[in-house]
Amino acid sequence: YDLFDKKELYEQHGVKEYWLVDPLRQWADVYVLKEKNFELVQHREKEGALHSSVLKGFKIDLPRMFAFDM
Repeated sequence: YDLFDKKELYEQHGVKEYWLVDPLRQWADVYVLKEKNFELVQHREKEGALHSSVLKGFKIDLPRMFAFDM
């Protein structure tokens, strides 16, 4: 649902940046709106950090974000 329906809805309404996170598989994607479609600009699995192009200076460290027991 998040990867298709919400993504399309966000594109239609001009959302500039869209983050998709899977805490169970420990990966995250960042999409940025280019013209009228989202383009994947960052993909990380378990390691590294994600940076926002919309919120200057905003960064999330993946190991810290995924450091929890489910």
